Amino acid sequence: MLHRCLEQEAEKRYMPLPDSLCLMPWIHAHVDAQGLRGLCCMDMRRFDGPVHNHSVEDYWNGEEMRAIRRQMISGRLPPRCAACKGDGNRALSLKDEVTARWPDWAEIVVGETAEDGSTMLRPFTFDYRNSVCNLKCRTCGPHSSTTSEAEARAVEAIGAIERDAGRWDQAYRAKRDAGHDSARNELVAAARQGRIRQLYWAGGEPLFDATHWEVMNALVEGGHAQNVDVAYNSNLTLLSFKGQGVEDLWPRFRSVHVQASVDGLGKAGEYIRSGFRTETFVRHVDTLRDLTREVPAIRLTLDVTVTSLGLLYLGDLMQFSVERRLETTAKLMAPRRINYYLAVDALPPAVARDWSDRWMTWILRHDHEGLLGSVYDVLLHHRKREVRPDPALLSQSAHAIAAFEAARKEAGLFRQLCAVDARLKDFAVPA
Repeated sequence: MLHRCLEQEAEKRYMPLPDSLCLMPWIHAHVDAQGLRGLCCMDMRRFDGPVHNHSVEDYWNGEEMRAIRRQMISGRLPPRCAACKGDGNRALSLKDEVTARWPDWAEIVVGETAEDGSTMLRPFTFDYRNSVCNLKCRTCGPHSSTTSEAEARAVEAIGAIERDAGRWDQAYRAKRDAGHDSARNELVAAARQGRIRQLYWAGGEPLFDATHWEVMNALVEGGHAQNVDVAYNSNLTLLSFKGQGVEDLWPRFRSVHVQASVDGLGKAGEYIRSGFRTETFVRHVDTLRDLTREVPAIRLTLDVTVTSLGLLYLGDLMQFSVERRLETTAKLMAPRRINYYLAVDALPPAVARDWSDRWMTWILRHDHEGLLGSVYDVLLHHRKREVRPDPALLSQSAHAIAAFEAARKEAGLFRQLCAVDARLKDFAVPA
């Protein structure tokens, strides 16, 4: 009997790992900007209820998580993971990125999973977010930005447009706040206990969030920071909070990777991200470049969300990247109903193709260090997709453009920015 058990263990150990296997349900804990728990930021569902009803201990070996692990090990990717079957806005799926980041863990997680899908492993990577933010990005909305939420509450026209995302009732807000409070307590406890090995900060805007600074300081004060890799997705509109700067914290950690989230520079970038100022962004990028030279464990890259408008002005951003020798990653914007006009898919196919070809050619001619490889891949990824604009969504978007421009005193600016291509004179015009 013992001999047969050993044989079975050996067979299990050397079985080829299924392509459906993602490490996230074994190593990762995620809470989104609404205080809800999911497998990861790409999870197309959320677990039932806010996090205050489902702590990491409650849900980790709950029925849903056990079923997800069994599905993945058996060769099936759960429906909630459909984005990683063929993610429309990324050239490489998050599942594949995580596998590349932790290559030795695939066999470990399979070996540490019982037949019912439970595991004694515990998460050591965390992505807990908040909606606290100082910008009002057209690519985002009130669900992920407190500033956008405040605008939607104050401006009747925008509140009506954002009715689906807003869910303004007091009960929802109470649950969301309770979820964030629970997530904060959970993170602080994990930090003090030294259980964290990787932290991903996004938002909202993490550097504008008090929880970020509390957790990071707890790791430093507990002597655990040197064991933690930290990554950010930040708009870089600020580098300090209540008198404490990033230069006081980041050198204490094993590594820090800052992805500066940006959609464009100049008028195009400032239109997409209301409150964004190009000169501030450039100054902060240069400050961090100096810091990376002093502390090699700190790394700075740009993270571009490619939009319809951003595609027209992508050359300015790529020139900026090349001049400052900044590696740049990219993804296509995933639109909502009201901002569909900002999706590259919304552009007339010939326009999207021509501008993509233009920038791909530019990269081949000017990017001698391979800094823009991800941008090239995303443009090529879009070129291979067969999509046609949705006239109904474009018509709805036109009303959103007008409402937001009226509220922000930017009447006609989108049309002016599109004028760089004469073929867009009727783009997103009401039917």
